[in-house]
Amino acid sequence: MKHRIITVAMLILTLLGNAAQAGPYAEKVNITSSSSPMGQLFIKDAKVPDASKVGIPAYPGAVIFQTREFGQMKGNGIPYLPYIKLLSSDPVEIVVNWYKQKLSSFFFEEKDFFGMISYRFWKVKGDYGMMDMNAMGTIENVIISDGKLHVDDYPSAVSMIEITYEHK
Repeated sequence: MKHRIITVAMLILTLLGNAAQAGPYAEKVNITSSSSPMGQLFIKDAKVPDASKVGIPAYPGAVIFQTREFGQMKGNGIPYLPYIKLLSSDPVEIVVNWYKQKLSSFFFEEKDFFGMISYRFWKVKGDYGMMDMNAMGTIENVIISDGKLHVDDYPSAVSMIEITYEHK
């Protein structure tokens, strides 16, 4: 029964995702009285890109918490690609399965970092370390993990989706 519910949910999300190709990439998180000061700063500064410029689909219903423009951050003098952090109220398992369908050409890996599990999709296959900031900043990738650390800023946060993309 659980498998059937997940399958139906994935089908609905896929249909919704296909309908949203133009316009804003996703909506921003609404700032509330419970938003942390740091969260308020990230949300206010987040610039919502046009969906057609990103190339990696936004998970349906996910909201933007933070963005970074091209070159806004650098590592070893190399400008990093644009970045979007999304939050979703859906379980990590459902989000990961949705991205497995959407990013089937990407290399997928599951990583355990001191008990924190993350699921990573890379456009280019490589042996990337958990904290390889240069790879995370210069290669298109999606990292999905537990979003509960953002519940002050988005109370229904269950999954966090971090997307580094090549601006189209």
